[in-house]
Amino acid sequence: CAEFKIPVLWKRVMAEVIDFLILFFVKIAVTIMTIEYVGIVDLIEKYDFENLMNQNLDYNDAFAVTFELVAMEIINRIFICIFETLCLRRGIAGMVGGTTPGKRMMGLKVVSCIEVVSLGGNRVRVTPAQDIGFNNAFVRSVIKNFSLAFFFPVCFTVFFYQHSRAAYDIIASCIVVEATEEDVVRQQRRR
Repeated sequence: CAEFKIPVLWKRVMAEVIDFLILFFVKIAVTIMTIEYVGIVDLIEKYDFENLMNQNLDYNDAFAVTFELVAMEIINRIFICIFETLCLRRGIAGMVGGTTPGKRMMGLKVVSCIEVVSLGGNRVRVTPAQDIGFNNAFVRSVIKNFSLAFFFPVCFTVFFYQHSRAAYDIIASCIVVEATEEDVVRQQRRR
């Protein structure tokens, strides 16, 4: 059991933007490597893009292009899920709760949560407030990333649930909180 401050929404959004930018460059690198070196997708030689741009496109070509682009997006989403899972599964430097690079920069972390009790203001008591572990980190990452890519953006559920928890946080039994001052001091000592 531990007390935390619930972060303001802009901090969560900024953490996601930072993570997006980092992962965007990783996505570009993975896509280029896949196209150039692995040869899974060879769009330039396989399709006549001039014909595609002139809208002289038959359904077979459209389906083939779409299928390969969706396959690339699924491969990228799998890499993103693995990255986020490994970041969130446990804390570092003695700090409880996992962080992605964006969350770390914004002073946020994700901790396990079975019960949340409001203490007034933006303060809450979280039980058990431990690392979320591999399984919950994986569940959270998969639901978040695949729903954002292909379905309804579940990130908007932070507006509807108490303590700014998204649906994937509730399903994975976790909560995003601000890192405590002891965490920040402990992390600075390790540097």
